[in-house]
Amino acid sequence: MLLRQRNIKKNPENNRYEWASIKAFLKAAKFDDVEEAKEALSESRKARLDELKERVGADRPKKKGSAKKSKKAAKKAADEDDDEDED
Repeated sequence: MLLRQRNIKKNPENNRYEWASIKAFLKAAKFDDVEEAKEALSESRKARLDELKERVGADRPKKKGSAKKSKKAAKKAADEDDDEDED
């Protein structure tokens, strides 16, 4: 994602992102050092994750299954206790 955001072009021979060295990447991506690149990558990932959460959250209705699960679990536990009492 970071590479697309910075409009970095792929290698035309094999259609991949590749560089001869880290220094070549830093120069192509216009970063001063590796730490700056790591920070930008982290921010890019966070932004993409937030974007996905928004999109998926808007598409899905909120689930109300947690109360049903707890009732089923309580009923199952009560049934198991009854079985033990019969022994």
